[in-house]
Amino acid sequence: LSAVDVITKEVMAGKSTADVYDISLSMCRSLAKSKAVANWLNSKTLDFSKVQNGGTQAITFGKKCYGVALNGTSGVVAGIMYNKDLIAKYAPGYDLQKLYKENKWDFDTFREVAKLCTRDTDGDNKTDVYGVTSNTNIIGIMLTSNAGGTALMKNGRVEATMCNDAGIAALEFCKILYKTDKTWKYFGDIQDSVALFSSGKSAMLATYIHFYTMVAPAATFKFDFVHAPIGPDYGKYVDAVYDASVYVVPKTNEKQLDKLGTWINHLTTVSGKLLNIEAKNLAMNGFSQDAIEIFKWCKNNMQADYSTGAFTGAVSSQVDSSVTSPSKSPSKVMASIKTLAQTELDDFYANMY
Repeated sequence: LSAVDVITKEVMAGKSTADVYDISLSMCRSLAKSKAVANWLNSKTLDFSKVQNGGTQAITFGKKCYGVALNGTSGVVAGIMYNKDLIAKYAPGYDLQKLYKENKWDFDTFREVAKLCTRDTDGDNKTDVYGVTSNTNIIGIMLTSNAGGTALMKNGRVEATMCNDAGIAALEFCKILYKTDKTWKYFGDIQDSVALFSSGKSAMLATYIHFYTMVAPAATFKFDFVHAPIGPDYGKYVDAVYDASVYVVPKTNEKQLDKLGTWINHLTTVSGKLLNIEAKNLAMNGFSQDAIEIFKWCKNNMQADYSTGAFTGAVSSQVDSSVTSPSKSPSKVMASIKTLAQTELDDFYANMY
């Protein structure tokens, strides 16, 4: 049995092994769907001003909040790790941190850097240095950058944002990188992309920053981190919470919400310290202060996304293949699954409001 099944089974039997669980956002949604967790809004003591972040909002529906996340520590930061040496060599006019600060780090600039850094260095007509590498993480990153996320709350309903014009444009952009420019080295497993980047064979790595723990020990070059580029339709930097660490109370302990609310209030006083510890680890592994400030900004400014757990493989695989399959068109694929995607969201969240 999965952890969700175990907790649900215990709650349905009128018992639980813990007063509160620290679990993933996706697990929290599954427990909320099965009515196994309490509504934090019933706590008379919890100071919601201290936990109003993307992680908490991503499990809040109307007058029900099934989980709370600590400010500054919830959510996994995604963006662009980059090889400073390769970019200095092949794209010397592009200072990614400077571009970011000037709000000029956008889709067009990202594409240009990727093109400049994609090279056949030994003249055998085969690419041996790529502009960017990633698995399908880059698709989610660019969808967020241009559409704000894959599924967002709008007018009290979770909508399949990825199916709108901005979402389709993001997918088309990824397809240009992959098929037209051939600057994106795609791998099914993100660890293969991490390995390629670590070996110095890719200028950029589009994924989550925590993969630095695999990059740092292997890299023989200077690397850094920058936010995902600005999408032309969204027009500003944006990060979305696709998963997070959240605190949930099993339904059997609903009477303890006031006591647990006070406990959460105490935890919020150390969330800043925890974020600073993460920042120190980044500094120790070679990231610049600029990159660390971007990381902190992302942690503190993530907005909720509602796709994780709700979309089945029938939708997700189609989204990915619209980019990675040469014969498919993102606009046609999204048009074909738009109704299914919205139906899956409506069915998944129907009982949570």
